[in-house]
Amino acid sequence: MIVIPAIDLISGQCVRLYQGDFGQQTTYRNDPVEQAREFQAAGFARLHVVDLEGARLGSGQNRQVIRLLVEAVDLPIQMGGGLRTEEDVSELLGIGVQYLILGTAALTDPQRVTRWVERWGPTPFMISLDLKGKGLRSQGWVEPSGVELREALDRIAGWEIVQVICTDVESDGTL
Repeated sequence: MIVIPAIDLISGQCVRLYQGDFGQQTTYRNDPVEQAREFQAAGFARLHVVDLEGARLGSGQNRQVIRLLVEAVDLPIQMGGGLRTEEDVSELLGIGVQYLILGTAALTDPQRVTRWVERWGPTPFMISLDLKGKGLRSQGWVEPSGVELREALDRIAGWEIVQVICTDVESDGTL
């Protein structure tokens, strides 16, 4: 088992949302770079980073902070939130993010993800399956995706992506 600490970002700060609810936010640290360095010093082997505003709004709101995190630590970083375009993928891989977590794009535009896998191969991609009840969520967990779990799993197998993150939205952030 690999334990991977997470840094969730809103406005460049480390936060936690209760069940993905942006109205129930707890801010833990103002400096995510300092937090990442502490995780590295503690011996963790990878870092999980989510641009929560990017996930909800579909754009990279915290890209500068992510760039600083990549420069600050010698850990592979897996990053999600707001990865909607080929330019997003190219930019993040270009700055050194090792794994890109695809949620909404994998559910709402599988042809796009197919093109990305054809260009970069399956290795840099992870798929996030975020469940609320029995339904998969998208747009930062705000919207039902309309995609059945079996269909999503078939897509993942077809892309040959081997890393999947599954989150129970109703348990997330509840300790």
